[in-house]
Amino acid sequence: MTTIRSYTSPPEASVCASFLRANGFDVVLLDEASFQMNYSAMVIPIRLQVPEEQVAEAVTLLEAMRNKKEE
Repeated sequence: MTTIRSYTSPPEASVCASFLRANGFDVVLLDEASFQMNYSAMVIPIRLQVPEEQVAEAVTLLEAMRNKKEE
């Protein structure tokens, strides 16, 4: 698995992971529990990971989602 994004917002991490899963990607969120425990310090970002062979397509899809959101 390869980290493609890091988040300091659990809701944002969850939305992006759900979006990728809905589009057929295998997604793992790492450090989500650690983030919750250290929320006030915000030291441990939540890492979104996908398999190496899905990296390019997942990054492109997340960028398209972000660009659409900004319109």
